Amino acid sequence: MANIVPVTISDALFYKTDPVFQYNEDQLLVIDGITLPASYRVDFSNHIDNYMAYTVTGDASGAVIPPEILANGNTIYAFYVDESGDTVTTQYRIEIPVIRRPMPEDYVPSPSSHGIINQLTQDVGDLKSDLGDLDDLETTDKSSIVAAINEVAQSGGSGALTQDTKQALLQCFAHTAWTDAHGQDYYDDLEDALYPFDLLSTISAVYTQSGTVYDTDSLDSLKADLVVTGTYSDGTYNTIRNYTLSGTLTVGTSTVKVTYGNKTTTFTVTVTQSAATLVSISVNYTQSGTVYENASLDSLKSDLVVTANWSDSTTTTVASADYTLSGTLAVGTSTITVSYEGKTATFNVTVSQAPATLTSISAAYTQSGTVYDSDFLDSLKTDLVVTAYYSDSTTETVPASDYTLSGTLTVGVSTITVSYTDKTATFNVTVTQNPEILISDYDAFVKGFVTYKNNTKTINNTYKKGAGALLIDVPLEEGYIITLPNYDNYKFSVSRPYSSGDPTYVIADSRQDYTLTAQDAEDAAAITVAHVNSDEMTAEEIVWISNNAKVIRV
Repeated sequence: MANIVPVTISDALFYKTDPVFQYNEDQLLVIDGITLPASYRVDFSNHIDNYMAYTVTGDASGAVIPPEILANGNTIYAFYVDESGDTVTTQYRIEIPVIRRPMPEDYVPSPSSHGIINQLTQDVGDLKSDLGDLDDLETTDKSSIVAAINEVAQSGGSGALTQDTKQALLQCFAHTAWTDAHGQDYYDDLEDALYPFDLLSTISAVYTQSGTVYDTDSLDSLKADLVVTGTYSDGTYNTIRNYTLSGTLTVGTSTVKVTYGNKTTTFTVTVTQSAATLVSISVNYTQSGTVYENASLDSLKSDLVVTANWSDSTTTTVASADYTLSGTLAVGTSTITVSYEGKTATFNVTVSQAPATLTSISAAYTQSGTVYDSDFLDSLKTDLVVTAYYSDSTTETVPASDYTLSGTLTVGVSTITVSYTDKTATFNVTVTQNPEILISDYDAFVKGFVTYKNNTKTINNTYKKGAGALLIDVPLEEGYIITLPNYDNYKFSVSRPYSSGDPTYVIADSRQDYTLTAQDAEDAAAITVAHVNSDEMTAEEIVWISNNAKVIRV
């Protein structure tokens, strides 16, 4: 089963994977993050400039790393090549570190490695015919081609090796480098011998821009599209690898300098303005009020201004919905962190202890007397103690005027609800039926008074209307008490008609309490309460006043 070497492509040009082990065959480079065609090209090389590359066709499963390039233990460079357009361009360079190790005893080179060996045999044969026998060298040192070349170079001679021969030697060493851990070093030594710096006349640079270059890119990112060639005094030439770049990428056309030893050349590149990147954020917190320890962090945003600082020296104000706050509000001074797009900043806030909050109430009712079904709920407050409980474990007695009672007094046991702010509690009260009737119109049912205005009495439709009179048309019983209003300047009377239908007669006058007799209850079809001096009535409000324990209620 192949070992997966994953790499995710984003918006950069260069990438680096986790290392692989030397001699581990069946290594599969899997490229993610971009849409790949059904088949694509990847060049593998031990040279950062894609020199002497092995071309592999990848598919949906990945691209196999050639075992012959893995076996030498040198860093591998994979180049993803785009062949979809009119020109073939290298889009991404992927560095694959190789961890060297001793060759396993059971290691058998892959078939492709044998192919390289066969190619090597052919190359060596060709070289023998090109180079001849070492014994025929006219140099003093005949131990190796490199030694002979170095002797010629040191003596000032140009040597007899042609450009083709030099390249054949390098190609041979490039193929054999994988068999030895120091193969790359041998290759470099041979290249230095074949193309000594002392014979370097000039260098030239050919830059083929394959994509967009931004003003924030590194100069080394240009090397993927750059070929630097050295021309030597013996008429040969070679690709220069260990050169440096200098200059500044500015929007428009920029000139970049190539330096190799004391030789220089230049090339131009088209540079595009990069999108501004977020450099940092800053915060300005102006505390406008008390902040309690139980407040939410987001409540601080109303006093907070967050500013984004961008790479193009511009600033923007960050919307409150786009950044987050983290930290803990503790009594004293708390430090809160602002986070936005990977950047953070902090500010301090003064925190106070939170005031106690109402958690519940209780109602303790001690009934001290008879409660009638006609009594008002507020009359129960004299025997009721309402206690408020707070989050700081304190309590207080709630004044009677601050809470309300709701419910209905019905004969038997009634449950009454106490409400204070948003808290409630209940208590029970024993209720007795009240046999008494209070003379009242619609208002008096609830408020305990009746109102006369402009000689006109407004009463509920349940009753009969009369100018300045209230007719009680209900069954009456002996013992009922009628209490007349006790109000200065006005007189009231209670009258009833004869049973024979004769005119009514007065049975009680103003400021008197009258108890109905059996005869009254028997004869009276209705009791009329009227004011005597109606001509003196004004728009004033007259309140019925009664201290009777027994009243007549409609």
